[in-house]
Amino acid sequence: MDCFNEIEAQRRLLVNSVLIAGYLDPKAAPSSASLTYLPPAVAARIHDAQQRLAVSEVDVVERVLLDAEGSDLSEPQTVSLIRRSFGVEMTREAPGQEAASVFCQLTASPTLFLHVIQLVDGEHASYRLAMPGGTKGTIANLKATVPSHLILSAPYLAELRAAADAPTRKSISASVSQGMAKGVKKIQRSVSVNKQVAQPALPAAAAPSAA
Repeated sequence: MDCFNEIEAQRRLLVNSVLIAGYLDPKAAPSSASLTYLPPAVAARIHDAQQRLAVSEVDVVERVLLDAEGSDLSEPQTVSLIRRSFGVEMTREAPGQEAASVFCQLTASPTLFLHVIQLVDGEHASYRLAMPGGTKGTIANLKATVPSHLILSAPYLAELRAAADAPTRKSISASVSQGMAKGVKKIQRSVSVNKQVAQPALPAAAAPSAA
C-alpha cells in the first residue's frame, strides 16, 4: 500500500505543485523527525494569510487557528504571521511551549529543503527556520521527505488560485447582474412612459362643399 501511495504521490506532483505546511521542533536537532506537518486545510489558510501579508504594511499580524479535531491537539494552538521588512515570519504558538518556526511552501517534489539556524543561550540551544535578510548566524540545510499520504491530500497551486479568485468572480458576476437588472428596469420605465404619452388628435375631415 505504501508503494502504491508513493507512485500516486509522484503522479500527483507531475500535474502541479502542492502546498505543504508544518513546523520545526525548536528543541530537537534538525531532522525529518523534528518536523510536524499540518493538515491541508490549515496549510491553505496559512497560505491565504501569507499572501495577504506579503502586500501589507510592516508589523501587521494575522493568526490562524490550528484544527484540534482529528489530531492530537488537546489545547488551542495558533500560527502567528507577522509582516517584517524582509518578509512574513510565521511561528506556531501553544500554551506552555516554546514558539516553533512554521514553513508553508509549494513543492513539485516529495523532498523539502529548509534552512535552519541554531540559537545558543548559555547551555540552551534552540532551532528555527532562517529567513532571507532576517537571519544572522550559521545556517544549516535540512532535507526532508514529505509523507506520500500528505502529498495526496495537499491542495494544488491551481486550486489555491481558484479559491483566491472566487470572491472577485462573484463580485464581478453580482455587478453584471445588477447592471443588467437596472437596464431592464430602465427599459421597462421607458416603455411605460411611452404608453402614457397621449397621441395627438387628428384634424377633423373637411365637409364636402355644396355644388
